[in-house]
Amino acid sequence: MTSRRDQVRDALTRDLEAARYAADRAFRQYDAADPENRLVAAELELRWDHRALTLVGEIERRIGAHDASTPQPSALSAMQIAALAEDLRAVWSAPTTEARLKKRSVRTSSTR
Repeated sequence: MTSRRDQVRDALTRDLEAARYAADRAFRQYDAADPENRLVAAELELRWDHRALTLVGEIERRIGAHDASTPQPSALSAMQIAALAEDLRAVWSAPTTEARLKKRSVRTSSTR
């Protein structure tokens, strides 16, 4: 799940970089336009100001929402981690623990 969240965040970051590049390019086109040619300048301003910057803002909001929805890892102390490790040993060595649970535990720990 964390890997999937990271992939989504990376994709959104790439989209943001592309949108910022497009906004910068649109601004440069607008800035280079002859102010006397109002129709061209107005269209270039529309591309830059409304479309490109709106897209940048939308992607930034999506990244913010994504980051806000990402659960923060809990800070465990060394004592808590040691206690969890002891619990794992107890579960592992208990005669009632099925082999299926042990295999699942091994698979879970090997994917991290």
